[in-house]
Amino acid sequence: MRGSYHNLAWAYLKSKGWEPEILHGDLELLVAAKPDFLAFNYYSTQTVGASRGDSSDIQVRGGTSRSYAARWDSTER
Repeated sequence: MRGSYHNLAWAYLKSKGWEPEILHGDLELLVAAKPDFLAFNYYSTQTVGASRGDSSDIQVRGGTSRSYAARWDSTER
């Protein structure tokens, strides 16, 4: 939060074609800003379906490849 994009972050955005459009005066605004917090947002898509009741449908349907239930079963008992 120093009023500029980090070189590595900018290179990553550029490599993906995601560079934000910077207009005249934008960088000066970033330098002059005094933010009081920094937020990171993480979004993960999950879907849920009705169980068939026979355990044949237990699987991860998005997000992480390792379910929280599987970790709890193996590590927290």
